Amino acid sequence: MELVAYMKSYFGGLLCVCWSPDGKYVATGGEDDFITLFYFDPN
Repeated sequence: MELVAYMKSYFGGLLCVCWSPDGKYVATGGEDDFITLFYFDPN
């Protein structure tokens, strides 16, 4: 297993993480009441 990214919440901790069905995006939600979308390019 290899760490490919480090994601940090803007305030508080992460409460949920969800990958898109195609595996290209990840959505995170946290104690800061924001949803953040990240694009993941495995290449």
